[in-house]
Amino acid sequence: MLTVDDLRIRLGTGFALDGVSFAVAPGEIFAVLGPNGSGKSTLLRLLAGLVAPAGGSIAWCGAKLSEGRRVLVPPARRGVGLLLQEGVLFPHLGVRANVALGLGPGRSDDETERRVSEALATARIGHLGAARVARLSGGEAQRVALARALVQSPTVMLLDEPFHSLDTEVKTAIMREIRALVADRRLAAVLVTHDADEASALADRVLLLCAGRKIQEGTLDELYRAPADAWVARFLGEVESVDAATAAAAGIALPEHAGGTLSFRPDALLLERSDGEGGLEVTAVRRCRQVTEVSVALPGGRVLVGRCAAEPLPTVGERARARLAWLLPPSAEQDAA
Repeated sequence: MLTVDDLRIRLGTGFALDGVSFAVAPGEIFAVLGPNGSGKSTLLRLLAGLVAPAGGSIAWCGAKLSEGRRVLVPPARRGVGLLLQEGVLFPHLGVRANVALGLGPGRSDDETERRVSEALATARIGHLGAARVARLSGGEAQRVALARALVQSPTVMLLDEPFHSLDTEVKTAIMREIRALVADRRLAAVLVTHDADEASALADRVLLLCAGRKIQEGTLDELYRAPADAWVARFLGEVESVDAATAAAAGIALPEHAGGTLSFRPDALLLERSDGEGGLEVTAVRRCRQVTEVSVALPGGRVLVGRCAAEPLPTVGERARARLAWLLPPSAEQDAA
């Protein structure tokens, strides 16, 4: 178990991280999500042992790695694999030499060859061992960086926005393989990202940081459906709001006991084509990946955006029945527009 307790670090006159605590179990991927400047990359540097905290501790299975103002276990002895945003390969070295850098000095040639070959095979690039770095695609280069992180047989994997520059197909494939590696090798993995979709696809649980402070922790679905405040609600996706009386008068079916101002996600407003009279006028229909976004107009012209899954889909100018399936809690309603 990777345990972070009351971790703090100063940058300048303020705290870059202030009292952050969490735990990551072997076989789990834990995402640290937040906007730029929230302290995500600083947290990874602390976990890697590159800097000492101002307070708090980091431990692996009860053994302290950093505590107070000290790094007790240096980076090379932490058993930490680090996969960065751009891979950071050395262009003057070949693929095998880049991967071997993850082992550090003091290995025999036979051990180095064996472990590099194993890491290349695990990253599915055994055929690229003799390749030049300059000739690699973006996905191949990131797999080389993954092999370099795996070659030291880490117990903790740190992922610093490693899919940022990859196209969707390559990103999906590498994500799937990292999930399998973390589960098979029982690694504790920490993913830093500002992308909620990326966290949703890869992570088991999420910690949301803002200005160096822990705001909320849980599964992404828990944070999405029950955000701690209006900032969390809007950071994780669109928020719509409507007065309950106005919605009911327009014919929108509401959850039991709904009243006052209702805040909700667009995917909670379920729409289907109305074959008879009634319903709301459809003003726009847009395919968005695997869902269809439908805009409907309330009496008076206010437009709401919902989701439609049932065929046949409504078209612009037709009418659609609407139902609010679930609501955001009152904590998300502050400053709702």
